[in-house]
Amino acid sequence: MQTATGTHITAPERDNLCLFRQVAVEARRAAAMQRDTGAAFRVVNGYIESDAEMDRYRALSVPVRRTSRASDPVAVTRILEVLRRSTRSAIQTALVTFDERFSPLRDELASVSILNDQRVVHAELFAAWLDAMVFPEVAEKVRPYQAMVREYGKSVEGLSLFVAERWLDCIIALDDIVADFLEEPRWDGREDDGARDAGR
Repeated sequence: MQTATGTHITAPERDNLCLFRQVAVEARRAAAMQRDTGAAFRVVNGYIESDAEMDRYRALSVPVRRTSRASDPVAVTRILEVLRRSTRSAIQTALVTFDERFSPLRDELASVSILNDQRVVHAELFAAWLDAMVFPEVAEKVRPYQAMVREYGKSVEGLSLFVAERWLDCIIALDDIVADFLEEPRWDGREDDGARDAGR
């Protein structure tokens, strides 16, 4: 199978790109929700804390969790593997710009902090936070994160929120590149505008 501009992709790869675009819609709506509720970070005792209840971040954490897990078909790393095969200069230029945004975030997750004299990998904290956010009623999903909070303090929450919002931005940016790769219209928000108007 080829795109209209000749890049070879398999049918499952195209399906994954289309599925990623659906997940990106969730990300855009979650980002809009964060703006509408006025959620903001503040620094308290040296770490970032949210002035919103954690439940307000559940919609955000669902698309972030899916696209950050390497095993998921819509993982950002998997989507990038397909896009990098494009021979179009516009796509390659867009990917360079995307990498400038995404690489520091990837480095942040690979970094390590010393909390309570213990070495803690940020990616492990982040994964535990996402599990707890997405599955708040599942004890085995919540327990690891709760244990981290007890052991290391609320700073793990601030770190996770910081990464999650930036990962959400990356999903949205990558969706525009996927749209161009597939030669589909970019998201313009009209569907959501119509849904809001219908609810008035």
